[in-house]
Amino acid sequence: MNRARTDYRFLFFSLIAMSLAGPLLGPAFADRGVLEVTFAAVLISAVLRTTRGPLQVTLSLVLGGFALVAMLAGRFTESGIIPMAQSALLACFLGYIAFLVLADILGTRGVTAHEVFGALSVYLLVGATWEFFYALCLQADPGAIAFPAGSHLLANDPVESEATMQNLTYFSFVTLTTLGYGDILPISRLARTLAWMEAVFGQLFLAVLVARLVGLMRTGGSDSEKS
Repeated sequence: MNRARTDYRFLFFSLIAMSLAGPLLGPAFADRGVLEVTFAAVLISAVLRTTRGPLQVTLSLVLGGFALVAMLAGRFTESGIIPMAQSALLACFLGYIAFLVLADILGTRGVTAHEVFGALSVYLLVGATWEFFYALCLQADPGAIAFPAGSHLLANDPVESEATMQNLTYFSFVTLTTLGYGDILPISRLARTLAWMEAVFGQLFLAVLVARLVGLMRTGGSDSEKS
């Protein structure tokens, strides 16, 4: 039975845009709502390209929609619970989408650009998911992660908060790739646990999934093969 391929290119480039907009635009990133716009692009591409069936669509829309609402609400209220809700919802949404994409590409019997972009998207989604896990750690314990100039809180000020999130993005992907620069350090037990779990996942991802895709390319597997 033939299996329809899913095109993950829009999801991949939406994730790239969400990751790079902050460093490239600076304070304007927080002031002009670019984060919300790029996240909305990720939400749309995720719902259109990764969900199969009404249950997955509904869950993706609920998690992503509430995350977007929390992001917008954070601009108009100083409630301390909003940033934590935003981080939790974003982590759940991005992690869920990563799971859907991973399950899809693991079920393939052939490799094209669609599967390659899917694998790259999973890698970016995992890094982004852990970024918001680290944000939750900081929101619960300001000393959970040490930065070069001391611990930085996620403040209600969107510019200051975005600067912190850029640090956490950097820390997450440095951990995921096991670069280990050592300029940002997990201090609390929870932060350290999240850090080693992310590093292990990054190594397993490369060892298992990428090796499998390369193996399928070498054997010339195709979706025309029968399951």
